[in-house]
Amino acid sequence: MPHTPTHNQPFSDFLSGILEDDPRLSFFSFANEQARTPAQKRFFQNQFNPVFNEFLGTLGTQLRGGTLPTTTFSDFLGQSPFV
Repeated sequence: MPHTPTHNQPFSDFLSGILEDDPRLSFFSFANEQARTPAQKRFFQNQFNPVFNEFLGTLGTQLRGGTLPTTTFSDFLGQSPFV
């Protein structure tokens, strides 16, 4: 989905759009902030697919319920209980 920057914060919006265009960027930047030990880094390396699948399931549930999803993957990561 193309991202259109606003006039107020074009650079911030551009960066936000990049994070959403490739969810791995959001996930691994988030993981790098959270992982403190080598074991934690290995844990996060193996969690992208399960976490992203959970995010997709959340969006699907919202769609089936008749709600247009507005949650981004970055927002989802901030609310994720796995950390």
